[in-house]
Amino acid sequence: MRWARLNDWWALGGDTFPKLLLNSPTGGWFPALHNLDLCITKSNLPYTNILFSPHLKQISISISLLWGHSRISHDALQVIASTISALPTFNLQSLQVSPTTLWVDLEGSLSSIVLRCGPSLTEFVSMVPLSDAAVNHLIWLPHLHTCCIKGPPPSHSSSDLPLVFPPLKKFTLGGGAAGKWLSLLQLLGNCVAPLSKVKESLKSLDPAGATIDGPFTSLIQTFWNLVNLNVDVSCHARGGGDRCIFELNNDDVTELASALPHTGGRGGLTWQVH
Repeated sequence: MRWARLNDWWALGGDTFPKLLLNSPTGGWFPALHNLDLCITKSNLPYTNILFSPHLKQISISISLLWGHSRISHDALQVIASTISALPTFNLQSLQVSPTTLWVDLEGSLSSIVLRCGPSLTEFVSMVPLSDAAVNHLIWLPHLHTCCIKGPPPSHSSSDLPLVFPPLKKFTLGGGAAGKWLSLLQLLGNCVAPLSKVKESLKSLDPAGATIDGPFTSLIQTFWNLVNLNVDVSCHARGGGDRCIFELNNDDVTELASALPHTGGRGGLTWQVH
């Protein structure tokens, strides 16, 4: 078997996992498993390693929404952290983590997975903040083409080792740190050769939470090969006055569209203001 899914809704008998564990053949039940879609629940938590295979190429992991944060004990969180840290990563090509507030307590475990990922990783999708060490490791992976990440870039000074970015094709930035990431790319893009490849390779950009103003459009124009630019911003009342993080006028939008000729197709340049 090459693909397995374990989710909230599978009604397995209470003794199913213990029986599988006790009668596991040499090499495990799924030695050739390539794709694992794993939802951690109360019932399967002690037995999820039954599905682990050294040949895993794609892992999608989540924690059951039926398992509320207030109901998870400290001991259970420790077991979840241990389970996540044990996921095989040697051949991993894709790692996707479904968002949940529980990951606040498991940031270290997820960072440990990233630090064990090798050059085979091409896709990382997660809105869980990572440690600086994990982020640095991630952006050094040479074949990474899709990256969805939350939080600011790692701190960097001229005395540090140069930052090296893979030739990303799709970059999604969450946590309100899009401006910092884009500023870093612009700052180092002209002096660090590997980093400059991002300007050519990047096709899709989603700078979630960024303030859309003149400086923002200047940064975006750096990535002249963009095909899709997705901007979702909100206008709301704060402190007794209206505040909107979308500050472009028609001329600004026209200039940006002209600077990104490949976004001219349907759905290429998307503005969602609410």
